[in-house]
Amino acid sequence: MGYNGYTAKKKASNKRYMDKLTRIAVWVYPEEKEEIQRRAREQNISVSELVKRALNLNKQEDENM
Repeated sequence: MGYNGYTAKKKASNKRYMDKLTRIAVWVYPEEKEEIQRRAREQNISVSELVKRALNLNKQEDENM
């Protein structure tokens, strides 16, 4: 079974998934953006995943205080 293109079923599935999410924007200086992107690349993860992991670590630190 090969690739059948972007079907209406796939589009509907993607929409249901994306409707569960929300988007945030963060303003950073260009050099901070470069560092964030570099760190994500080094760990082979997306910038979004890097931010979520950092938040989870911070949350754990708060819980251990």
